[in-house]
Amino acid sequence: MHRTTTIALGIFLIFFGVQLNVVERYTMTPRTANFLSADGVVATAIERPTDAANSTYNSTYYQTSYQAPAAVSTVSPASREIRPPRWLCWPVLFLGAVILINGATLRRD
Repeated sequence: MHRTTTIALGIFLIFFGVQLNVVERYTMTPRTANFLSADGVVATAIERPTDAANSTYNSTYYQTSYQAPAAVSTVSPASREIRPPRWLCWPVLFLGAVILINGATLRRD
């Protein structure tokens, strides 16, 4: 079990290193960006309608159920981009190779 887990971790790190080499930037979804926001404030992509005559939108049940297409904002919260340094792929790739070789040399139980 330990050998298989070590080999799987090595293969995962090798694939992740190759992905870091190929991909230039990662763009997070607004939901993930809000979850990882530094200030802890969760912004929403739903604008509240300005029509005060319709009280359906002000109900807490409506706000937690689903979003209507008319209530979706055209301006989404600030999407974040992660741009890893170009050199980061090589240490991850080599670490995965070392872990893979280490797992291949472990005893079979």
